Amino acid sequence: MGGSSRLEPGCHIITGMEVQITNLRDALHVWPNPVPRGMPLQVEVRLPEGFQVQGGLRMTVTDGAGRLVHEQPVGQRTTTLNFLNMQHSTGTYHLHLHDNTRWIAGAKVVVE
Repeated sequence: MGGSSRLEPGCHIITGMEVQITNLRDALHVWPNPVPRGMPLQVEVRLPEGFQVQGGLRMTVTDGAGRLVHEQPVGQRTTTLNFLNMQHSTGTYHLHLHDNTRWIAGAKVVVE
């Protein structure tokens, strides 16, 4: 399960992933979005039944310039996290859900 494709050149710099899964767009839900600065961002991971995680799941956050801002392990399967108090500057951030070998899903978050 999980169609895969190669990442565009340069997209693997933060996560180290060379392969992305392209059919799991609904695996990651974030709210509120936009999120007020200093407030928690809720993140829910919903992996389909039978999806095989390769190693541990991790969430990586990058800023609009692609710099690493935060990274943490994520529980398996369905989980809701008080992920991050968005203490960072206002702007656009990108969440990347990945395992040890693949980029699984992503979301854009705006901090107000």
